[in-house]
Amino acid sequence: MKKIINIKDENGKDIDYEILLDFILRKNNRRYIVYTDNTTNSDGSLNVYASRYSDGTLEDISTDEEWNEIENRLNKIQ
Repeated sequence: MKKIINIKDENGKDIDYEILLDFILRKNNRRYIVYTDNTTNSDGSLNVYASRYSDGTLEDISTDEEWNEIENRLNKIQ
């Protein structure tokens, strides 16, 4: 069963994204989601996005440690 999150873009348009991964990082007790709009980029790869998720709000990921953890988890599910 697909999990969907609806996000407004910069123009206020609602876009549905499929959640690929949802986890809490124990080191900082923050929740993260990795999601896609199921489109591909110019080389044919799936467009994938990641954000911190808190109280229904998406937040930018700001540290290399966070990005490394997300990449490690994605590599495990590939």
